[in-house]
Amino acid sequence: MPYLTLPELELHPSLCLYYRHFPGPAGAPKLVLLHELGGTLESWLPLAERLRDTYDIYAFDQRCAGRSEHTSQPFAVWDLARDAVRFADAVGIQGRFVLMGLAMGAVTATHVATRYGSRLSALVLCDGTPSIDVNSSNYLLNRAGKVRADGMRVVAEASFRNAFKGLTDGSVGASWDQYLERFTCNTPTSYALHSEALAAFKLEKADFARIAMPALVLTGEHDFIWPPETGVALAAHITGARFEMVAGAAHFPPIQRPDTVAARVREFLEKEDL
Repeated sequence: MPYLTLPELELHPSLCLYYRHFPGPAGAPKLVLLHELGGTLESWLPLAERLRDTYDIYAFDQRCAGRSEHTSQPFAVWDLARDAVRFADAVGIQGRFVLMGLAMGAVTATHVATRYGSRLSALVLCDGTPSIDVNSSNYLLNRAGKVRADGMRVVAEASFRNAFKGLTDGSVGASWDQYLERFTCNTPTSYALHSEALAAFKLEKADFARIAMPALVLTGEHDFIWPPETGVALAAHITGARFEMVAGAAHFPPIQRPDTVAARVREFLEKEDL
């Protein structure tokens, strides 16, 4: 199985991560993928299969997610951002790479870009947000308390409906059913820790001002959680960022419309000569 252990570094303890490598052509640009709250690297499989002919792709289960190490100590989004850079170092990525995040993964990717921008050649933020308001923060904290007390099943159905709301396919299909099953199988404490980290994040104007690499912001047309206007606001915080809406998608476009997302990402990176 593809596991690696990030070595202890300053205040960052060792951390065992599960990952997948989708090898691209020799010399292909490196692309690292960060999954969403409650997700795993499996959320990226449809997109990775569509882009691996051009890019050398890595995806990993973040700390306290999927098959990676589950710890009991609280952490911040800044810790997740540092994990992403440590991961890139551990798998031998030299120089700059493209970073793409989905939902909370997009929030983490934004943090990476503000603090470790010299490592990134481009940034793709899919269904992210520039900020968390008080109501959203309280909602996340309340959910964290619920899953700690009663497990994932008490929030799974509502989370699934919100993430896939507005889609018109009639049936969500087997792959989306599997997403619900994976979500339900999250470790409650770990999901709560991620929720609390997301609830607490705050980026200042000075943070966004440090993002200097090309950036693409994608948001699903029917995203109920962070709708297109949130994506527009996120792009407005980043100098030169492009915003594009993904038609027919909700909160998870790489799962719901992988062909469209792959085409948008490929077009963006080719335009930037990456």
